[in-house]
Amino acid sequence: MRLNQAEVSESSSNSTRQGRSEWPDAVAYREAIQSPGLTLGDPLLTGVKVAENRQGLPIAYTGRFAVVFRLRGHDGTDWALRCFTNPQGSYGITRGTRYRLLATQIANLDDVFVPFRFVESGMRIAGKWYPTIAMRWAQGTTLGRWVEQNRDNPERLRRLVGSLGELLQRLETASMAHGDWQHDNLLINEDGSHITLVDYDGMFVPGLEGYPSPELGHVNYQHPERQVQHFGVGLDRFSCLVMQTALLAIARDPSLWTKFGDGESLLFKASDLRDPESSPVFSSLRAQAELDKDEELADSLARLSDALAHGPDSTLLPAIITEPPKPLPAELVGPPEPTVQERHEKAENLDWIQTYSEVVTHDKWWQAGTSYRHMGQRQATKDVFRYLIQLNESAFAEREKKNLLAVRAALAGVVLVALLLAQVVPGTYLPLFLLLWLVNAVGIGYANWPHRKLLDELNAEIAKMTQLAAERKDRVATRTRGASPQALQAAQGAQADYVAEKLRQVLVNRVITIHGMPVQVKRELEAVGVTNALELSRRTNLPGIPQHQITTLQNWCREMEKEFEDEWHKFSTSAKNVNVDIQRLEMEVAEFERESTRLQKEREQFPTTNLRAYLKNLLPFLKI
Repeated sequence: MRLNQAEVSESSSNSTRQGRSEWPDAVAYREAIQSPGLTLGDPLLTGVKVAENRQGLPIAYTGRFAVVFRLRGHDGTDWALRCFTNPQGSYGITRGTRYRLLATQIANLDDVFVPFRFVESGMRIAGKWYPTIAMRWAQGTTLGRWVEQNRDNPERLRRLVGSLGELLQRLETASMAHGDWQHDNLLINEDGSHITLVDYDGMFVPGLEGYPSPELGHVNYQHPERQVQHFGVGLDRFSCLVMQTALLAIARDPSLWTKFGDGESLLFKASDLRDPESSPVFSSLRAQAELDKDEELADSLARLSDALAHGPDSTLLPAIITEPPKPLPAELVGPPEPTVQERHEKAENLDWIQTYSEVVTHDKWWQAGTSYRHMGQRQATKDVFRYLIQLNESAFAEREKKNLLAVRAALAGVVLVALLLAQVVPGTYLPLFLLLWLVNAVGIGYANWPHRKLLDELNAEIAKMTQLAAERKDRVATRTRGASPQALQAAQGAQADYVAEKLRQVLVNRVITIHGMPVQVKRELEAVGVTNALELSRRTNLPGIPQHQITTLQNWCREMEKEFEDEWHKFSTSAKNVNVDIQRLEMEVAEFERESTRLQKEREQFPTTNLRAYLKNLLPFLKI
């Protein structure tokens, strides 16, 4: 379906109108969602509760262009409500038209995508309505978290490599592209055999041919030369190649995850993709592939290097692709597919598309322990101490029992062997050996004591939260230092003030650099008190200087004004980007520090796990 000119014109006027208005940010949406009965315009979300954090505030998953809230309906269904934090940005298409077009297309792949509902008047803030998207809460674990959980399981990692290749084929067969494959947008099932895609802001579907891409995707997964004109079928090939190469490498050497992973990538970062020859990741993976004679990893690395060398238009396929999916049995195919016209009519009315996957997902790993608020009424929240909870689980008790029984059996065996040896080989050193064997058996048991190992995991998680917070703080400091003085100056004042200050710094001596301007003009300007370009730009009457030279001087000043205006726009945009990045990083620091504090509280309540406590459990008949 190609969009008509009326829709393009409507989009252009809407974009201009929205650009002049103040668009809500994450804070504004977070305040409004606390009263869903008053602010939500979607009739399907009537009577929902809002997922809250431990402070009783709505949990907000903030991205680059939107903020997502988790809602629970009266029937127990979990929903994701996506609220946009920027005005129209789809280049000539209204946001509503674009999402209705997406909805008609993804209905054909409802096992890959989560069908959604676009509501033009979705949320009211300060008396104005703003659009939202509602969809069922998607099932699966985010790719980044899934790899962290399965990095020691090469079978699952390689299965996911194949699943990625199959997903890419299915999208290209349907003439689609997601446009932003990254660690937070792919949800993986437990064994890595199925993938669900979320976040459809950058999607390409039939009907969007010829339009620019509304976004460029995560820099750690996209070709470094990708531009808005790179938008069409095959757009996901490079991201797939990046992911598959990283997964093949981690399957071969799990330590790569801790060595190169940072929570914002699998292994490769934008700097590695820009300069693969000097990249430590590429160097390490090449050495690993050569050492282990891993042809798959070597081939995938070579393809990734070739794709980088050929530019973002490369049509190179990933190393691991699968056979096209087999057709479903006839009894499972169901009714015939609707016609294009029926799909378009369905999208215009857009009642809920019922061919969705049944969905519930885990919270992000540092945001566990949510509670729900109904109609803005605060509910008491409690910290969820997930490590302490494990102490009371039957599986943990079984591991504890096996540990103690094994060590008791080992101690009894040591004593029995010592008694036998005492009869056969009497010697003065036997008691010493007996003591060493007993200490060694207890030491091994203590090292594997489930209580102690669980505490070690808790301490490791605290250290990880502290490290992540410190890394984000370092990034904040780096971004602050990296902002140029010109950018900071441009961000602090208005355009007119910036241009005036720059003109003031241009001394009148420079008029002699103007072609054909005599030195005498400089002297005449100094005689009437003109010392810089700012003063000259404000003078239209200059005694002693011919009119044609005055015109030349005024044109010279206007050219410099235009140059300084462009410079202000450039530096101002740069400074705003720095501020946005710093705000995001500071939010992440706060999240990690809050999680670290909660974990420390849990550690304070953790039972004693020293050697004396272990011996009390191991030998309860002794008074230790």
